[in-house]
Order: sequence, then structure tokens, then C-alpha cells
Amino acid sequence: MVQVRISRTPPTTARTFSACTFLSSAGPGRAVREYRRGETIYQQGDAGDAVFYVQRGGVRLSARSTVADVVIANLAPGDFFGEGCLGSQLPRTATATAVTPALILRIGRDRMTLMVSRESSLSDRLVTHLLSSHARMEEDLASQLFKTNTVTTKRGSA
Repeated sequence: MVQVRISRTPPTTARTFSACTFLSSAGPGRAVREYRRGETIYQQGDAGDAVFYVQRGGVRLSARSTVADVVIANLAPGDFFGEGCLGSQLPRTATATAVTPALILRIGRDRMTLMVSRESSLSDRLVTHLLSSHARMEEDLASQLFKTNTVTTKRGSA
């Protein structure tokens, strides 16, 4: 005879994580803030203690050199910025400014590091962003080098 045991405890449901929910709301280690057009989110040289995520609006990243201010990137909803703090880049290498009214999620470095290590959907989203940003920067650099080389060639051939 086969005996069957019936468990009276309900099955546990696996906790599901939603990167979209995490990135669209405040919570432990993260806060949402609205910025006015032209308002500085952080400045070049500030301590890198958080990653930011554009929920709404636009952000410009620019760097100041001894010669001029250079626009590094224009960001839109769905973009991360300030992610250099997850590595060894503690002082900010650029200034982030809202170019339109913007809703920005600030995620503390420790919280972001923890969540990226625990949640594959968030780490996948961050890696996708980093790879596309890297590709975009390579294209921009190649374009700038080509323009510089063309100007140099024209000057040299005259």
C-alpha cells in the first residue's frame, strides 16, 4: 500500500523582482527627485556616491577642461548616469545638468552594488546601458578624430 502525505502548508511563491518597478520608485537606498531645467544634479569633482536613472526629462553630461566645456552625452528617459562610482571613479568626471524638467532616481552606491549582484534583470539592464554607451562614445570619438584629421589635412595641403 502506498501512503500519500498531504501538506497543510501552502506552497511558497518565489519573490519576483521587477527592474522597472525598482527604477520607477523610491525605496531603501534610493530617492526620486524632480529637477528644474538648468538645475545641476551633480558637479565635476563631487564625490561619486550614487548612480542616477532618468525617469522623465533630459540630462546633459559635460566636462570642463582648461580650454572649454565639452558635452559628453545627452541622456533621455531610461538612461543611467554616474555609474562610474560602481568602479573606482569616486570623484565625478563630469557635471550632470537637467536640460528639461526631469524626474531622476538616485540610487546609493552600496544599494546599487547589492541589487546588481542579487538581481540579474537589473544587472542585465545596466550592462546593456553600459555597452550601448560605450559604443556611442566610440562612434563620437571616431567622428571627432575624423573631423580633426580632415581639418589638419586641409590645412597641411594648402
